Amino acid sequence: MQYPNNIKKKYNHITVSHSNRGMSLENLLNKTNEYYLEKDIAIIHKKPTPIGVAEVSYTNHKVLINKAYFKEQSTPD
Repeated sequence: MQYPNNIKKKYNHITVSHSNRGMSLENLLNKTNEYYLEKDIAIIHKKPTPIGVAEVSYTNHKVLINKAYFKEQSTPD
């Protein structure tokens, strides 16, 4: 592509991590639930998703879950 005055654009490639991308929302929900509890507005219980572990590896004092599955269909939030 030819740019004006032979100037080539430089792009800064930003690496985006997709791990923990829902944690900010989770933290907001936890703070909201604490506020509701303190002000006696509501009591909200988090319902865990039932997950079964199929394969685990142990290395360097760490446990890594390699394969897991949902034990049953989850209910809507």
